[in-house]
Amino acid sequence: MLHSLRARSLVLPLLVLAGSCASTEVKSQTDADSHAKPETREESDPKKIDDLKHQHAVASAKLKIANMELGTFEEQSGAELDHNREELEMTKSTLDNFVKVEMPTRLAAAELSLQAAKDSAVESAEELAQLEIMYKDQDLHDMTAEFVISRGERRAERAAKRIQIQEQEFNALVQHELPMELRRHEIAVARSEQALAKSKAEAEIAKLGKELKILEATHARDRSEQALEEAHRGEEH
Repeated sequence: MLHSLRARSLVLPLLVLAGSCASTEVKSQTDADSHAKPETREESDPKKIDDLKHQHAVASAKLKIANMELGTFEEQSGAELDHNREELEMTKSTLDNFVKVEMPTRLAAAELSLQAAKDSAVESAEELAQLEIMYKDQDLHDMTAEFVISRGERRAERAAKRIQIQEQEFNALVQHELPMELRRHEIAVARSEQALAKSKAEAEIAKLGKELKILEATHARDRSEQALEEAHRGEEH
């Protein structure tokens, strides 16, 4: 037991000495760290700032160009749409005039011309009948009577042929010419409507594309402006 007490008495001073040395070492390391050189902020690069200024100027110019392009496009597309609307109104007006004025007028004129031919044929036939009655009791060898009757017959034949021609022209007008002209006017109106609709759609698509270009240019300008401001703040510090 005496031996154990002696051993303890020797170990205790050694532990105290070791703790003291460790504390001294930690303190020395702390003092060394406290005297270490502090970190320095990375200094701004003048070349980087120049590049950022250039990028911002380019982005601003692109945004200005995009806005100008949109304004020019809206002006031109507006004028084109106005022309297409006017074209549509003119084709509609032409169709309306053809249906309400020209077609009835031409039809009435053709009917009148046909009726005049028929009246002329009737009158020629009546005149021939009167001539035949007038010269019925006279000698057939009388040259005057033969001449007058022959002339009346030729007139009646021409009137009858004129009726045939007028009837053919009238039928052609009613069955072919007027319907075809009407259809041409209707097609012109349909094409004008299609052209206007196409112009509207193309203008809307192109406008959306230019507005998207403005959005992208605005975003690029804002980002370049933010990067330039951050670089200037770094230069001030």
